Amino acid sequence: MDIGQKIKTLRKERGLTLEELGLKVGVGKSTVRKWETGAIANMRRDKISRLADALGVSPAYLIGCDSPAAVSFECSPLEQTLVERYREADPATKIAVNKILDMPGEPAADASAS
Repeated sequence: MDIGQKIKTLRKERGLTLEELGLKVGVGKSTVRKWETGAIANMRRDKISRLADALGVSPAYLIGCDSPAAVSFECSPLEQTLVERYREADPATKIAVNKILDMPGEPAADASAS
């Protein structure tokens, strides 16, 4: 499930309208709709954090780093940015990063590649 689907599902589970969630996050309902549909693909970190608070989940869950039931850990802003940029990178860049960090596996087998 991508971030837009998670936002929509969580919003509906909590009985929030687009407008109500937007008010909690500090954006308009059209922005929330664009997040849910994927029209806005790159969300700012501060908005992800506010959105996670409003929906009662971790920012890591929203961006796909863990599941709601998984043991969570804190990511620094730098770590969050690294994860986001790795996910957006092309396969050749991911291979280079994996080699530098001595990480096994090819990016295509990586869950973030889907």
